[in-house]
Formats: sequence, structure tokens, C-alpha cells
Amino acid sequence: TSSAGTSGYPAPPARNSAPQPATLDPEHPVVTKLSALEAENRALRQELEKLRKDEAQRSFLQPGPQLTVVANANANLAELSRELGVHLSLDDNLSCVVGFDAANTLIVTVDPPTERLYLYSTLTTAIPDDPVARLRLYEAALEWALLGRDMAGGGVGVCTRSGILMMSTSIDLKHCNASALKDTAPVFVECLVRWRNAVGAVGPPPGV
Repeated sequence: TSSAGTSGYPAPPARNSAPQPATLDPEHPVVTKLSALEAENRALRQELEKLRKDEAQRSFLQPGPQLTVVANANANLAELSRELGVHLSLDDNLSCVVGFDAANTLIVTVDPPTERLYLYSTLTTAIPDDPVARLRLYEAALEWALLGRDMAGGGVGVCTRSGILMMSTSIDLKHCNASALKDTAPVFVECLVRWRNAVGAVGPPPGV
């Protein structure tokens, strides 16, 4: 029997029917959440880099103290790495992204001019455009921060240029031991979660 088609030409080869790898729908909640977190981290790192450049223009760094500060920061990161079971290290910008879970990521960065280790994370990247809603958010944040409770010894600030409401705290690298970051970071994340929930509802965080 000939394999040629009715036209007299050979029949085309059969298409490969091997199954194709599955891909997640771009609208899937997991993909949407991961994309939002990546965008949030990029915006935060860009803002931190701007702040660092502004500070560097106003300060002259002394090499001796800077080396000591960075060494202590690396020792603190090593302790936190062992605690979390993940590898953590400073990049060329003296920063490190630390993920505690899928929803809570913070940036740790060394600031040589102040000899401090800063912990940052965003409370929201969507400050309301509506003046009334924005004022209500700012007033609520100021009220919650009145006595400094649930802030892990840090504070809350706003970058109107990037539309970011941010929480931060810091560690004095001149006078801390290697476990300071390991002890501070979990407390900071607990406070961060309470503040994020409150900002999302524009209501007072639990315990404040």
C-alpha cells in the first residue's frame, strides 16, 4: 500500500505528540503575588540606593571604621544565616535581601557613615492618591507611632516620590555583638505584619 496522499505526494510526517510542560496562568494568585513582591523589592532597593548615594555625597568615609563595621555586619548575617538555614551575604551595595516567608521580605543594609545596620521593609507601595484617604492613612500611622510601640525600636516614614510607606529599624554596629541581627529581625517581622494588616484596613494595629 502506498503512503502517498491523494495528490500523489508523500504524506506529511506525524506531528510530535509529546506532552508540553505545564505553565502557570499569569493571572494565577500565586504568580500575581510573587510578581507584586518582586516589584515591591525592586522599588525598595532603588529607593535605598538613592538614599545611600545622597548620604555618601554628604559624608567622607574613613577606611578603618568602615572595615570594622562591615566585618561586624558580616558576623551578624552569618548568625542569622545559621538561624534561618539559608545563605546570606552582603552584595556590592552592602545590602542583603532576607526572606522570612513568601509574604515577608526585608532588606538589611550597612550604612558606613552612621556605622549602623538598617532593616527596611515596605508597609505599602500604594499610598492613596485621594487627599482625604492619604491624610487618614498618615494620621493613623502617626497615632500608632505615638509611643513607639510595635516598632521594634525603629520608625515609619514615607517616600512621596515612590509612593512607599516604609518601616525601618537599625542596629549600632560599633557596640553590638554578632547575635544582634538574629535577635532583632524576628521581632521586626512580627511588628511589620501587625502594621501591614493595620495599614491595609486603615485601622489601629493590635496592641496599639
